[in-house]
Amino acid sequence: MLTQDRYRAILDLLEEKNSVTVSELTKLLDSSESTIRRDLSALDEMGKLTKVFGGATSITSKRGWFLKMR
Repeated sequence: MLTQDRYRAILDLLEEKNSVTVSELTKLLDSSESTIRRDLSALDEMGKLTKVFGGATSITSKRGWFLKMR
């Protein structure tokens, strides 16, 4: 699978679920953990998601969580 295709799949899944794990993405995308971690780091640097320990969260879900706490 091409890098851009993995990026799109990761972002689509995050839009649906708000959070994903490296393990989950490894199985779904048939890629190594290293590849998924690099993808998450790159997407985090682009501001497309927030990388967290063991996976990633949607940027919009974090905003929603913060607003609920106020």
